[in-house]
Amino acid sequence: MTESEAKNMFSPTCPVLFFVIMSLALPIPTNGEEFMRAESEEEVETEPSTAVLFPWFAEILGVLVFFFMTRYFRLLPFTAIMFLLGTFMGVGAQRLSNESHLTESISQWEKINSEVLLLVFLPGLIFRDAFTLNVRLFSLAINQLVLLAFIMVLAGTCLTALVGFYILPYGWSWSLCMTLGSILAATDPVAVSSLLNEVGAPPRLKIHISGESLLNDGSSYVFFVIFSSLFLAQIGIPGLGEEIDTAQGFAIFFRMALGGTALGLAFGLGLTLILFFLNRRLNLEENVMQVIASITFAYLAYYSAESAHMSGIIATVACGISAQAFGSTLINDLEMMNSFWILVEQLLNILLFTLAGTVWGGVIGDAAGSTWGGTDWGYMVLVYVLVNVIRFFLVGAFYPIFSRLGLKSCWQEATFLSYAGLRGAVGIALALSLDNEVRQAAEISEEADAYVLETTRVFGIVGGVALLTLVFNGTSSGPVLIKLGLAKSRLSREKLLKDLERNIRQHMMDEFVKLLSELRFNDVDFSVVKFHVPWLQDMTLDELRAAVERNKHAATPNLVNVLPYFDIENEADLRWAKLPADTKNQRRRSTILGRDKSLLELDKKLEMDTFELRQFFVGILRCSYGKMIEHGELDGRDPFVTLVLVDGLDFAATEVDEGKPLKDWEATEWVSKGGADQIARLIWNKHYHPFRKSKRSDTIEYQRLRINVHRFLAYNHAHRLSLEYFEEHIASSNSSSEFAESEQIVVSEIKEQMKLARKSIEGINEDDMEIFESHSMCYILLNRTAIYIESLLSAGVIKEREANAFLEEISDFLEQTHNCVEQIHPGHLSRDEKGKHLSRAES
Repeated sequence: MTESEAKNMFSPTCPVLFFVIMSLALPIPTNGEEFMRAESEEEVETEPSTAVLFPWFAEILGVLVFFFMTRYFRLLPFTAIMFLLGTFMGVGAQRLSNESHLTESISQWEKINSEVLLLVFLPGLIFRDAFTLNVRLFSLAINQLVLLAFIMVLAGTCLTALVGFYILPYGWSWSLCMTLGSILAATDPVAVSSLLNEVGAPPRLKIHISGESLLNDGSSYVFFVIFSSLFLAQIGIPGLGEEIDTAQGFAIFFRMALGGTALGLAFGLGLTLILFFLNRRLNLEENVMQVIASITFAYLAYYSAESAHMSGIIATVACGISAQAFGSTLINDLEMMNSFWILVEQLLNILLFTLAGTVWGGVIGDAAGSTWGGTDWGYMVLVYVLVNVIRFFLVGAFYPIFSRLGLKSCWQEATFLSYAGLRGAVGIALALSLDNEVRQAAEISEEADAYVLETTRVFGIVGGVALLTLVFNGTSSGPVLIKLGLAKSRLSREKLLKDLERNIRQHMMDEFVKLLSELRFNDVDFSVVKFHVPWLQDMTLDELRAAVERNKHAATPNLVNVLPYFDIENEADLRWAKLPADTKNQRRRSTILGRDKSLLELDKKLEMDTFELRQFFVGILRCSYGKMIEHGELDGRDPFVTLVLVDGLDFAATEVDEGKPLKDWEATEWVSKGGADQIARLIWNKHYHPFRKSKRSDTIEYQRLRINVHRFLAYNHAHRLSLEYFEEHIASSNSSSEFAESEQIVVSEIKEQMKLARKSIEGINEDDMEIFESHSMCYILLNRTAIYIESLLSAGVIKEREANAFLEEISDFLEQTHNCVEQIHPGHLSRDEKGKHLSRAES
């Protein structure tokens, strides 16, 4: 690792660790007297509102961890890191003597009611997996999945219970050991599901892993309810637990499984009806209501099933699958629905794994060692090993049956199915709920005190096994998948990616030719573009000619500053570049504005006063800025150009609403004055090196000029498009093609502001303008290429990891372009040299 990489890797971790430590150590502010040593040792009452802190503290930690992982460290699964961070928090809260807001909030969450805990987390985590399931493959594989998720889960529960009863030295009762077995029977494919998509694993394997996980979540929960009831009945507190014989156990199982399925199907059909009636696809509020209906039915299905003593998990799964089967085509905005459920799943996973890690940290961080000691670590690792052995044994034992049912299978898929049986969210939630229920019972009766240690150790083992499966099984699943030959051939995939890169390069050439047809890039320096956009470095004259031919109906490029950089032998090589002038490209420009003429057919006979016309133009201009951001013309995150332009327009719109003239450039200038000097100084300091010979491009004045030029180019382009659109679609015309008086006033105001914008860059020498325009073209080319790659990802042409690799490369080029202070780039030709080069070719 290089020194710069080490610095980059260290820098994001500092805020995370500092955030955690300071939050744990920060004392609770109290009234003045409570800061002093009180004579009485009365406990400070906990504020209920403090409970809000921990979940959002966990979420912001998740954001920081995600940033760190996606850029510097991708070895461990995201949920595993959140669990580890929660562990550090739990150990800190256990051992730090002073109380803080965060430790109080953690304490409140650790004592959360077990039923509320399951109700908060499980529906949100389960519904999306069921709702995005391939129903056709699921129905074909249902026999196999029932075998995996019910018969094998019961067998695995019994074998794991034997480990707890005979191998672990804790003297647990058989019912508690069976409870442990049912908890560890629930698998979680979250760490391998994305991997399966990335490497192109067989669809059959995907449905086996995801379908088994969904169904065994339900079956393991049913077994958990039965055996935990038996265990809780041992405590001897009336109303806690229930004595269940074999016949009652079977009755409870069928009631919870079949009843939950029936109830879930009813809720799924109800959700489908709601989706059917909310059918106005162009109404954003109805699309939002569809999303609200989905999460409402998911949680109501779970709650209703639990209230009727059925399986809430199975009801939620049945609701999601039936809604997917009958209502997936009724969703108005599928992207909104998917994005919402991804958000819900991510929020809940972050909170659950952080909370589980915090509780686990409290268990292993016991300073006295009464809860967790040295030998417990060894037994935890032993359980992890034996759980994997049991998993392999069961899949192997049932393989002769499993491989002949439904979609069938092969030994390679069965091997990976055994290895990828990770433990995760559902198992952790069940172990947490059991421990919390016993702790709450201990607060009521001293009889439960002896059982707190048992359930705490159960959670310690479950949390450790979940962490180990995520860390070891999760991270090594990729190599195992490839070793088993279940991933698509790397050679064929690499060949496909090379072809794809050629298509991306061709797309960038097309965009380059289109930009050359715009007046703002008449003076672009091709050496700058080639330097910052590597895909164009090796462009040949034939490729340029082909790009011009492909776009001859949409663009007439100005190639005067580009052709001198190619080897041109004679005038024949230049004939193709002298294409006839096209029209004003009204069709293309209208597309940029995203409006259709038919949508704006206004009554041309109706006179619009100046006030209304100004508001019309402000709306068109706002749309232009939005489309420029969407199409890569503007960087939406650039506070120096985009934010200033948008804020300036907002100020101008406020004045227009008051009946004042349109003065958006003056408003833009006013907004920019507040931060221009500071912005330029920040940029200058970033590039300033005290031991390097100072360049003019290092100065504040130069950086301010660059920002102003980029702002002008964007402003002028947006106004040209908006004005043409305004004149074509809004302004009325008569036989003499003269505007009405109010229209002439508005157009004159627009043109006056454009003149002021042009005046702001007067005095800038031609060489600087050439560099600034060239950099602006580089930004647009790179951003448009990024948008094109994102469209390929949305279309399923490339995998997410492959798209991220391209996008990271483009991000590096964008940063390089933004930080560039060079005025002469490799291969640069002066104006005289360009002219001589073309003259020799023509002669």
